[in-house]
Amino acid sequence: MLMMKNIKLNFENREKLESIIKDVYFCDDNNGRLLENFKQRLDISSNIKELLDDMDDYMIKLKSPIIDGTISCEIVREEGDLFLKPISKYCIVNEHTDRYTFY
Repeated sequence: MLMMKNIKLNFENREKLESIIKDVYFCDDNNGRLLENFKQRLDISSNIKELLDDMDDYMIKLKSPIIDGTISCEIVREEGDLFLKPISKYCIVNEHTDRYTFY
């Protein structure tokens, strides 16, 4: 049985993260359901990229002020680039706080 390890990262760029969430979960009347096969390029510093590049079977949990809890993602490598692929299946928006929750 393969066990995934977790690492939590703070995602500082609020506008970028909100754009990703809207593209992945709320485009084309998707209504909060994960859009399959979406990958977002990681915009990270070189030292974090080196750290993530050596990590196999890790799940990344992103924290942010716009998220209640975390959003789970996996690292995908293609053609020498690192991508972040959301794997949380559902997202809801709290009407009162405008914060996102993922399941």
